[in-house]
Amino acid sequence: MIGAENGLTEIDQDGKWIRNYYPDRKNPKSISHKTIFSLMEDSKGRIWAGTYNGGLNCIDRKTGKCEV
Repeated sequence: MIGAENGLTEIDQDGKWIRNYYPDRKNPKSISHKTIFSLMEDSKGRIWAGTYNGGLNCIDRKTGKCEV
């Protein structure tokens, strides 16, 4: 996972695919803000992303859905 000013990007370890996460006002399961300051993976494999002015997001890597 790579967090930056323009969203969050996940790259497969084998380099076969890339998944981008961007905020989408129409999708409540998208990340809350495009600027990512911090990332952490917990023991369940979820990614926690600290965003600029969007709070903390929990991303389920299996589904690609986010919880704020």
